[in-house]
Amino acid sequence: MRTLLVYDHLDTGGAQTHGLALAQELLKAGHTLSIASRGGAMEPRFTQLGVIVLRWPTPSRANPFKLARSFFCARQILHAVRPDVIHAHAVLPGVIFSLAARSRSGGRWPGRRPPIVITPHRSWDSLYRSTWRNMLSQAFYPLLRLTADEVIAISTGFYHELTRHGIPAERCHLIRNGIDVNKYDVPANTPTSPVVGTIGRLIEQKGLDVFIAAAALIAGHRSGVEFQIAGEGPLRATLEQQIAAQGLADRIHLLGNRSDVPDLLRQFSVFVSSSRWEGMPYALLEALAARRPVVATQVLGSEELIQDGVTGLLVPPADPTALSSAILKLLDDRTLAQRLAEAGRGLVEREYNQQAMAAQIMQLYQQANARRAT
Repeated sequence: MRTLLVYDHLDTGGAQTHGLALAQELLKAGHTLSIASRGGAMEPRFTQLGVIVLRWPTPSRANPFKLARSFFCARQILHAVRPDVIHAHAVLPGVIFSLAARSRSGGRWPGRRPPIVITPHRSWDSLYRSTWRNMLSQAFYPLLRLTADEVIAISTGFYHELTRHGIPAERCHLIRNGIDVNKYDVPANTPTSPVVGTIGRLIEQKGLDVFIAAAALIAGHRSGVEFQIAGEGPLRATLEQQIAAQGLADRIHLLGNRSDVPDLLRQFSVFVSSSRWEGMPYALLEALAARRPVVATQVLGSEELIQDGVTGLLVPPADPTALSSAILKLLDDRTLAQRLAEAGRGLVEREYNQQAMAAQIMQLYQQANARRAT
């Protein structure tokens, strides 16, 4: 099967980590795989697998000229690839490629139009705090309903959100994110002092300002605890200023993007997910697979992975005091921390493995093609 995956970018992120796992399994199954994207830091990891990456200019909602350019470039890519299925991993790219595919019908498309599968990787209900931007984000639901043949929800909570906003249940499919758990079976590196860490893009969604505020509370009455943040993003300078203002430049370290995530995770005494909203966070899945005790905020996706007191500890989002208390609880009670870590690993092995995720997606591709043929 000729499969085209569409991303707005290939910078480090959950959607791209999902794509890398999916690409590995698609190639094993014999798919001819191409990706349309503007590129990014993770592009070499795709090309090393043998994936063809085609340059595609990202559309801009605010710039009609960029939208038009994206549309016509999408038409050219479709003509070159002639995919059997188009799988977009964000709504606006999915809409562009859906329109481009439909515009080539009526005799101009070689054969019947391929099905459009769209996987949104974040919730929109909690995306924006300002009223007008939240209203704008609600436009994604009808766009998704009108342009996607099939929609993949990456968590149970997101599935209910999508169907509640009008995505037909028969076209909405719950396929949870999955990872290769064996990659995280690396020997533990016990640091000389506790390390509390997190991994994520330096953006508002990840709540890293809250992580830093919680770190400051802990550092105020507990010496010897180090804090690490792995990732890059537009808020780096802002976070550096926050760290400096707290006088914690020697305790809180911004590590930048890391390619050695399994090794890095095994150095953490506690892993923290401080997100304000999510879809299904890959970093949290990775931490559980690496048998790290976890503290996470109670947001969509995270609360599906973390059962409070069973696979980790849950705290309210944007609450540094609650976050710091939960971190200290796991630092102080290593028996509890180990029990939660083992339970988290078991959960990922049973329900969030890469092979099962990809098998379900490939089955959906077949069903979508069969439905288009009728």
